[in-house]
Amino acid sequence: MHDLFPSTPIRSKRALIFGLIFVALLALTGMMFSADQGMAAAPQAPLAPGETIPPGTLPPVDGPPLAGLINIFHLAPFDAVPANTAIVICRDADDAQVAGPISYGEQSGYMELYLGVYDWYVATEAAGCGTPLLDLEPFTMFGGSNLTLIIYGGANGYPLESLLSVNVMGNQTQFSPIIRNQP
Repeated sequence: MHDLFPSTPIRSKRALIFGLIFVALLALTGMMFSADQGMAAAPQAPLAPGETIPPGTLPPVDGPPLAGLINIFHLAPFDAVPANTAIVICRDADDAQVAGPISYGEQSGYMELYLGVYDWYVATEAAGCGTPLLDLEPFTMFGGSNLTLIIYGGANGYPLESLLSVNVMGNQTQFSPIIRNQP
């Protein structure tokens, strides 16, 4: 039999082997424990507009492979009358409404978006698309992404602002042709 550690005393070899077995068992136990945790907390289905995530549940972890998920929270009390704070989310390119109306303190629920770059703005429901209240920074949706967009501020002289939280980055798959430079 081939000796892996020829100059090491037999006691040291045994200690090394038992140490390796112990580390392997710890790693295996850790993997089983983390898999158990994932199964115990099942992701929730997408929410309808205005619904909240029930305590003790998780939002959807990953979007579909060729799309992503986004949830929009409206936390901007920019008017003293709550009914006047309803917003809509509009597309910059053609002023089409993509989400809303969302009232202050509510959320859109998870919406599925295809892969690509999105350039949106916020408008009040009363004014509608075509009258931007806040221009949002463009963002990229990757396959399996999970994003949260938060609209906040706008009260007591504070500016209306946004925050995009990337909960799950998703896949950044790039495709290359199999055969290149054909004559």
